Amino acid sequence: SCFAGCGNKNASGDGEKVKLKWVLLAPGNQKDSAEVYAAFNEKLQEFMPGTTVEFEVLVASEFQEKWNLMMATNETVDIAWSGYALDFSKQMQQQSYLPLDDLIDKYGKDMKKELPEYIFDLTKYNGKIYAIPIYQMIARWPRGVFLTKENSDKYFDRQAIIDKFEEWKKDDSKGREFYDLWAEGLEKMKQDGAIGNGISSTFTGGLSNKVWDEGAGISGFSIDAENDKILVNAKEDRMLLWYEVAAEWYKKGYIRNDILSVQDQGSEPYKNGYCLWVHNYAHRSAETKSADLGVTLDQIPLGAEDFLITNNVPATMITIPRTSKHPEKAMQLIDLMNTEKGKELYNLLVWGIEGKHFTKINDTRIKTLYNSTQATSDDDYGLWNWSVANIKNSYEPHAQIEGYAAYQFEIDEKAKVSKYIGFKPDTSMIATEMAQLQAVTTEYSKTLQFGASPDWKKTYAEYIKKLDAAGAEKIRAELQKQLDQWLKENKK
Repeated sequence: SCFAGCGNKNASGDGEKVKLKWVLLAPGNQKDSAEVYAAFNEKLQEFMPGTTVEFEVLVASEFQEKWNLMMATNETVDIAWSGYALDFSKQMQQQSYLPLDDLIDKYGKDMKKELPEYIFDLTKYNGKIYAIPIYQMIARWPRGVFLTKENSDKYFDRQAIIDKFEEWKKDDSKGREFYDLWAEGLEKMKQDGAIGNGISSTFTGGLSNKVWDEGAGISGFSIDAENDKILVNAKEDRMLLWYEVAAEWYKKGYIRNDILSVQDQGSEPYKNGYCLWVHNYAHRSAETKSADLGVTLDQIPLGAEDFLITNNVPATMITIPRTSKHPEKAMQLIDLMNTEKGKELYNLLVWGIEGKHFTKINDTRIKTLYNSTQATSDDDYGLWNWSVANIKNSYEPHAQIEGYAAYQFEIDEKAKVSKYIGFKPDTSMIATEMAQLQAVTTEYSKTLQFGASPDWKKTYAEYIKKLDAAGAEKIRAELQKQLDQWLKENKK
């Protein structure tokens, strides 16, 4: 009475046919996507017979909206990217992801051996692991200001700026002098008609943020590591100083007057006519970017040795959503993709088919069809290695400086590891206040950040009043209580 049906139902292990759905952050659908996915599934049979993967790619700008919809409608997803395009603590509250500890112990043994131990602490929430960080450089990068080499040589005293930044880190009163060094150069550029669209919004965000404090797990708050104290960023002197400087620079025309209405001006600052912009500073990063843009750039490092592995949630991770039908198989695949064993499979998914989408220069380096380090939706094929899995196993594209990935991992090894790793506040009891705070921040922060308020002091006073009314101090107190408790339990 019960033939094939029962047998199949109870069949487990390799004979079972399983289709996993994987949601990836990617440049978009490309001409040869389907062909590469088919090749991937064919290759996968060598490692996981009977398992195939259906890929869905989402671009960053629509990731959050589409992801929320998938979870709201309980769509089956077995593996999903998570990271900077989503708010991790919000995903935790919405219980989007499964806890992974048991699955890792059972099916992630190779990965556990090959990834640094602290990596799994970065995605703990209430003591459980909810995501596998994609291993790339985990340490927080120092910042650097990009500009053309010509403008750097002509208008700015590079060494004086670097020295003043180091002084400012030790002495809060030096911040003004630091900004004034930039202002001198910007004024000359303006006089010469060389300022273009002025400084990019990345400059205003990148330098006013508390670049040498640690995140507190909630946007707008940080930890003063010397005193284990939670800070409301908007109330700190460094923010206040920036708001004052920004207002002056806006009036002087160093910041374009329509900056509040400009869409997406941060992604390609040079192409969009900005004269200064901020990005992570790394060894020879100006060289890489120069090759990408076809212009000689300089990058002035700020805190060039400030490498810190913070308690911040990594920018890019892999999760198993709560709607997964096959979490065990999903973890087996995640383990494979993050380890030496699955290297060929991983590179196939990232770079495409050898001979068609890339050719090998040597064992570690490849020539891609595009001359940038990253593919776009217009290219025939190419995913971003940092959105798929452990980049230690990735080929290096010809557009990237040789040995750059190895350099990143060296940095991780020499970086200071934060004492707050593993501290993730439970924000459920302050969720209302956080939402109110977010609304106030949206209303005021850009106007102040970009100096676009006719009377910044008045605007700032209103901002602080509204932040307090929204519950900023209640949030601070709650975070402080949890941090004190966590430090006590973890004997830090």
